[in-house]
This record gives sequence, structure tokens and C-alpha cells, in this order.
Amino acid sequence: MHRLMLPARFRLDCIVIMVARAFGGTYERTAVIAVVRIDGVKYELAVGWV
Repeated sequence: MHRLMLPARFRLDCIVIMVARAFGGTYERTAVIAVVRIDGVKYELAVGWV
């Protein structure tokens, strides 16, 4: 599992284990998604594959 390195001003809301098909794919793998809030806007970053 990869580590997500963010500056201190970035607040890491949560790290969620999601199924890759949530992105519209048909993979049976899961993705580690880091949801960060930057200036009130949420971004979902793919950290790595499990």
C-alpha cells in the first residue's frame, strides 16, 4: 500500500476502500481512495491498488 504524502494544510478527511467498479470499470480489484478537502472542495485521489 502506498502512502499519500500531503502538505500540512491539506486536511485528509478519510481513506476509503472502494471497489474499482465504482468508477464504471469491471475490475474485481479494490482501490484505496483518499478523500481530501482543499479549500472546501472534495477531491478523490487514487492512492494505490490492494
